[in-house]
Amino acid sequence: MMVSRTKLVGIALVIFAATVWLFWPSVHGEFLGEDDRGYLQQAIQCNGLTWNAVRWAFTEREPYYHPLPRLSHVLDYEIWGTNAAGHHLTSIVLHALNAALVFGFLWTLLGAASLTNGERVTVALGVAVVFAIHPLQVESVAWISGRTQLLCTMFCIGTLWAYAASARRWAVSALFVMALLCKPMAMSLPVVMLAMDYYPLRRHEQLGWGRLLHEKILLIGLAAAGAALAMATVGSPIPLKMFPLSRRAFLIFQNLAFYPRKLLWPARLSSYYPLNLGLSLDQLPVLLPVLCVGAITVAAVWAWGGGTGIGSGLGSVCGIGSSGLRFYTNGPSVNGVAPRLRSDPAAAAVAGRSGGMGLAANGDDRSCNLRQFSRVRVMRPRIAEPQPDTRLARRRDLAATPSRRISRLGSRQPAAGRRIVGSWPGQ
Repeated sequence: MMVSRTKLVGIALVIFAATVWLFWPSVHGEFLGEDDRGYLQQAIQCNGLTWNAVRWAFTEREPYYHPLPRLSHVLDYEIWGTNAAGHHLTSIVLHALNAALVFGFLWTLLGAASLTNGERVTVALGVAVVFAIHPLQVESVAWISGRTQLLCTMFCIGTLWAYAASARRWAVSALFVMALLCKPMAMSLPVVMLAMDYYPLRRHEQLGWGRLLHEKILLIGLAAAGAALAMATVGSPIPLKMFPLSRRAFLIFQNLAFYPRKLLWPARLSSYYPLNLGLSLDQLPVLLPVLCVGAITVAAVWAWGGGTGIGSGLGSVCGIGSSGLRFYTNGPSVNGVAPRLRSDPAAAAVAGRSGGMGLAANGDDRSCNLRQFSRVRVMRPRIAEPQPDTRLARRRDLAATPSRRISRLGSRQPAAGRRIVGSWPGQ
């Protein structure tokens, strides 16, 4: 089966257009909370895309170093001004572009596998569709401050695509630097490239692991620099004495089960996940990942030899665990995105279109349920007047936007003054 370039481009355009349609309701949203207003106010102070804006983007390090997303917000202000719909439209376009890039990247990558052209198209299209509609994507698209995730994903996919297509090293390195300037999570890309070298590219069979590592020295150095910068700028609000090293180790193993579970069954989602200080080895969310990691490490030792196998097993655990720990300890500590979806019909509509299976506003996973919208193609939220106990929070979150009525999703409001330790990864 021959697949022409025109057909591939056509499929990518269909993916792009369908993704834009799916997330279109979010253009009716507003700026949410301190994060969105902070970007907008800074853009106004810099008077748009000026040298002062560039200097601010590349010198500001709070809450972590991400100059390119900051510049994108300034550029949005230059184009759209204070019209929130334009800022939302940029996020929608970026996510749709990422979905199309996933299709193109997988089509190229699977060319090294033993698949027919038809199978390559089917697999690439299927993964791109799941990527586009997955409920975990709603927060990054419907929340303007989620731009960091969208831009980092775009440059990460571009980096891996360039590597799979055997592009020049300077092009791969340049895209990798751009990804690091969007979000520190891009530092794991050299490991992903090594995994691609094993399968499906199988470059280790011709070049050997030593040469593969040597050719990635620059990328590994950039990743180390990004990791050092992230550790210097992103602090943990939980003191080490309060959360000792042993408990942090248990948290690492818990995260190894948490992320795949949310990916495969995205139910009871939340912008905050309370930090569990009582983890122990006898708990199933900790014990099961420990056994899995142990089994994988033993298999690696048996297949590749002692040093390489142990290094592979422990390296994967440390890499996932380091990011997982920040998942629980970083980010805003009072206001989250999910409670704001309750007050933003547009964001709720996006969650409904994308098949959201439930989105909780706080740790007890009950306060902002979108399950009723999980099978609705085009959702029109029921409108109700704000409840008395939500007016103050509403004015605080949307002080810079016109007054809007909110959608009642039939769930209770979080208790006043309630504080929750931990959050979704910092955007």
